[in-house]
Amino acid sequence: MITDAPFLRGSFTVGVQTADLNVSRKLRLELWYPATEKYRNQDMEGNLQDRYFIVRGEHSSKSSQSAVRNVTPIDKKFPMIIYSHGGYSHRRSASYLCTHLASHGYVVVGVDHSGNTIHDQFDVSSDAGNVESDAEQSMEDRPNDISSIIDAVVEGQHTIFSMVNTHEIGLAGISFGGWTALAALNADSRVTTAMAINPAWGECNPYLENIFSFRRLSELLPIMRPAPVLVLSGRADALARIADVKRLYERLLLPKMLVIVENAGHVHFGDAVEENHVRLASMFSQPGQKSLEQDRLDLLNDMQQISVLADPKHTQLCAMATAVFHFDRYLKRKTVFHPMDVDCLRAGFESKNLHLEIISD
Repeated sequence: MITDAPFLRGSFTVGVQTADLNVSRKLRLELWYPATEKYRNQDMEGNLQDRYFIVRGEHSSKSSQSAVRNVTPIDKKFPMIIYSHGGYSHRRSASYLCTHLASHGYVVVGVDHSGNTIHDQFDVSSDAGNVESDAEQSMEDRPNDISSIIDAVVEGQHTIFSMVNTHEIGLAGISFGGWTALAALNADSRVTTAMAINPAWGECNPYLENIFSFRRLSELLPIMRPAPVLVLSGRADALARIADVKRLYERLLLPKMLVIVENAGHVHFGDAVEENHVRLASMFSQPGQKSLEQDRLDLLNDMQQISVLADPKHTQLCAMATAVFHFDRYLKRKTVFHPMDVDCLRAGFESKNLHLEIISD
């Protein structure tokens, strides 16, 4: 049986609020949630959608997301998913995914990991040594950030947190955030399940290793506790290489699923794919240590031009559908497909001519 439900926008209108959480350190949060019927479909009307600056500057422009700001939440309990961004990114970096999940009946919390956001990158861009030390510090901070958010939700520190069923908590993240989702799942038993997208892990390109310490991330991620995990990866990812992702997948305990999207690169599961692909390539465009020069050129070549990679609309659709499939299955314990099996998910993708590989154990 094939159903379009996970691919389509859910039945709830999505509201959004921004909050500051003062715990051991200040964390800025984006809160997406199901809103009341009064605002039906306003989240899909361009003139009513929330608009925001990612970074303010002379030539910066506003981005938009499929949510309405500061509208009334539904008086009901929902599962919660905490979203962790990649290195030097931001809490709204996958707003299409977070709003999609909220429309399907989730409270989604995006967090800015202080010290490792896009704003912090501008502060340290002239000093590569700071980048390395910030990444090292963030490896320690990020799992603690997740636990601090859960503490705040349990304590009811924000009105939106009263919507959360604290026995139904999941994590999702991209790149460094994918690693964070796995590390926090392992560290905090209150988390039920996780979705790791292009997780930063493994024996990466030596030039990249010199900057981001993927090998160190591998060392810090211990044997996982038994909990459901979905890993989503792009076969053309030049950073989190598919061979490493498969080795990571082998370390995970059951139940688990690996989805590999053909011709998708490292940034294909976030917002603004084309823009972020260029931004990522520019980070590796300047010559560095002579001993790593060939590694740098190899990395740029492996990234390929965005024009020859997968259509971002297709890769985002893959992320949305697999996320709903996974979290409905393990947080809501809801039968989205009948029967609930991976063959139905695979058939849904094939019906839309979306090319991917699914491994399920």
